[in-house]
Amino acid sequence: MDQAVSNKKILITGGTGYIGSYLGKYLSLNGLDVTLGTRNIPNNPPDKKLKYLITDWNGRLDFCKGFDTIIHCAGISAKECFSDPVKAFEFNSNTSKNFIERSIKNGCSSFFYISSIHIYGRPFDKKYDESTEPYPDLPYGASKLLGEYALLDELKKNTIKGSVLRLSNCFGPPILHTGDCWNLLLNNIIKNSFNSNIAKITGNPHSLKDFLPIKNFAEIILLLVSSKNLPNKIQIASGETLSILGASKIIKNLFLKKYNRIIDISYNEDNIENEDNFSFDVSVLKELGFKFNKLSLEKEIEATIEYLIS
Repeated sequence: MDQAVSNKKILITGGTGYIGSYLGKYLSLNGLDVTLGTRNIPNNPPDKKLKYLITDWNGRLDFCKGFDTIIHCAGISAKECFSDPVKAFEFNSNTSKNFIERSIKNGCSSFFYISSIHIYGRPFDKKYDESTEPYPDLPYGASKLLGEYALLDELKKNTIKGSVLRLSNCFGPPILHTGDCWNLLLNNIIKNSFNSNIAKITGNPHSLKDFLPIKNFAEIILLLVSSKNLPNKIQIASGETLSILGASKIIKNLFLKKYNRIIDISYNEDNIENEDNFSFDVSVLKELGFKFNKLSLEKEIEATIEYLIS
């Protein structure tokens, strides 16, 4: 790794969340100087090399001082946004905007804002790229989009470098023993299969998703923090769509092949309408040098099962 990259001081907000904690450990293992920002420092950190910093979101936000790169993973989840839209807009939009401004004033050179494909709104019904006009239909996507605008304004003024990162459906094993990641669609199906031998699909089994292994997400971030010329917006997705039923069949086959366990797939027979086809264009990622592995999804499912076994 380039010495200039390994010397960068990186702050990851939301550092004890699912995304932030995985990313922090991965970047640290790859030689980067990482600090995890969090409201509560864990009693038993998974990696002794990692440093932690208390993030006070109600103060002046000067905890960003002294860092070269910030990866802003902290945010209000989709579930919380739905139950408390005011809180969603206050943090995902207003607090994020203030944090970006304080980061610039404190000398930060690059800022990555973790957004979501949900800024496009539902239903997903076409091929999406970074130029697609967003039409969010729920508080989560709408609040994330306003956070995007705050960073994009600064990127256009060239006051800071970095990118808005639109993340698809991440899944995979957590680093910290937190329950949050098991609410994610594919993780939830894997866990139900492990606990009850039933892959339970509560919605439309033919609903299409772009499932991104969390290891791929971390690999992409490592590439981006090492890159010099970045576009303002990047879709972080696999570029492949798969139905929930199709993913469940992969889970079922893995349990049988690797663990000699028979898994039944359960879903509502009345809820089987096909959805329009769509895809997320990942040409920008490929141009930056990221190479996707077709076996990544199956390997991540297996890693998640191994985590549950352990």
